[in-house]
Amino acid sequence: MTPSNPHKRESFYHAALVTVGALGLASEAANRRTAELLKECGTFEEIYREKLTSAQKESAWTKKKKLDKIVRTLEKLPFPFQAVTINSPNYPASLKTVDGNPIDGISPVLYLRGDSSLLNFPSIAVVGTRRLEDHIDISEGERVLNGCIERGYLVVSGLALGCDTLAHKYALEHGGRTVAVLGTPLDRYYPKENRTFQDQIGSDNLLVSPYPISAETFPSYFAHRNSITVGLSSEGVIIIRSDDRSGTQHAVRETLKQGKKLFVLENNLHQGYGWTEKYTGRYEVVPRLKS
Repeated sequence: MTPSNPHKRESFYHAALVTVGALGLASEAANRRTAELLKECGTFEEIYREKLTSAQKESAWTKKKKLDKIVRTLEKLPFPFQAVTINSPNYPASLKTVDGNPIDGISPVLYLRGDSSLLNFPSIAVVGTRRLEDHIDISEGERVLNGCIERGYLVVSGLALGCDTLAHKYALEHGGRTVAVLGTPLDRYYPKENRTFQDQIGSDNLLVSPYPISAETFPSYFAHRNSITVGLSSEGVIIIRSDDRSGTQHAVRETLKQGKKLFVLENNLHQGYGWTEKYTGRYEVVPRLKS
């Protein structure tokens, strides 16, 4: 028995297609294929009914227990959510090209928990290292965030520890709004330290995930969500602090790929990082406030 709620139903069929190997997750190639099939068939349910090979149909039988578990997870979910695909009028315009397709390689489906109207707000992404320890980085990050909120910008980030958590919390504590783009499905909590905070954002602001409820999570999922974080930012992307090995480098490359404005706090320029040299001339430096 599949869920009757249309959003849960779409999430189930999306997860089922991944389970039987008909669709992939967390790669540009997988997103392109998913977008093609959604454009052709309309919904994940129709893809499941029309496009499974004989081997995939056999796999659905052998994995029935796993599919049943997905249904149970959806039915017990303690919060509502929306499944928004490229075919929906609610799919963010900022993630589309002029011909109505997703930006190349971006997920053609988003799972939303919270206030979806926030996707229409002017916004800026604020990202950086998980190891945010330097008091100057923190104070400079807060100063820049304050300026963004004063301009009425919604803050987009990824709910990781460090810079992401600073961005979300500062926004909420100072009258701003925020969107958290997850590297997990909506029913998973990562990092565990932010469990209560994740629920708070999902209740009062907005959580976004490209992954269906109950999908398995892998490390690559966290880097891949950066394309959405960047795509949702109408005003550009701010880097608080990032070394050369930080996952934030995925966001830097994605920002330049999408042609968005890239803002880099001056503190990054005095650390000997290779990336600030590599991309010289392609970002705007945010000067440090002189004491």
